[in-house]
Amino acid sequence: TFHEIVKAFVSGDYRLATGVASVAPVSSSLAKRISATVKDYGETLCDLPAESWKSAIAQWMGRHWDVLIDLWTKESGQSDLVLHAQVSEVEGGWYRVKVDGCGSFTSRSTGAIPIT
Repeated sequence: TFHEIVKAFVSGDYRLATGVASVAPVSSSLAKRISATVKDYGETLCDLPAESWKSAIAQWMGRHWDVLIDLWTKESGQSDLVLHAQVSEVEGGWYRVKVDGCGSFTSRSTGAIPIT
C-alpha cells in the first residue's frame, strides 16, 4: 500500500486520483501542500526501495497507528522527506490508510519544516 502511495506521488498524483486500494483520497488542499513540499525540497522522488522499512516508524495512538516513512530521491537516496499517515482497522479485519502529509524535519534553506 505505501509503495503504491509513493508510486502515485512519483508520477505527480498527490491526490491519489488514480486510486490506491484501502487508502482514503487526499484532499485538494493537502495534495497542493505535499506537492509544494516535494518541489521545494528540490530533488526527484523515486519509488520506495526495500531498505526504506529499516527507518520506518509506527506508533500506536489508541485508535490508529501513526506511521512515518522516509521518502527517497533519485539524487540522494534516503532523503529528509517523510510521509506521514494513519493506519486504522476497519470492519472485517481490513485496514484503511489516511495520508496526513509530507514534510521534512530539516531543510537546506530554512531549518525545521513541519510535516504538512
